[in-house]
Amino acid sequence: MRIAIFSAGGVGGYFGGRLAAANRDVVFITRGDHLKALRVNGLTVESILGDFRIDNPVVFADPAEAGPVDCVLLCVKTWQLAEAAQTMAPLLGTDTFNVVQSWWRSSSWRRSAPGSRKISR
Repeated sequence: MRIAIFSAGGVGGYFGGRLAAANRDVVFITRGDHLKALRVNGLTVESILGDFRIDNPVVFADPAEAGPVDCVLLCVKTWQLAEAAQTMAPLLGTDTFNVVQSWWRSSSWRRSAPGSRKISR
């Protein structure tokens, strides 16, 4: 299963890092400072459950570079949902499913999102 982590901040970095540390096929979609830091320094997670490091995470700024995946973990802030939903279209294959954080209450972005019928929360 190929998993895209859409945004590599605190939430995406942690869960994507845990999956990568468990030898799962993970790609990170991020930009700006997070993109640069992951490419230069790798991913380091400090946790009460144990620290770990991913030396060479697979990182893309453009979802089209990653191509279709089996699962997208959408790990952005609420105000970024509409843009992220439109931007992630290249990640969506015929059987891709998306997971968003369950506490997001805004559902209007989901109706217009590519692959919206496959988004769970």
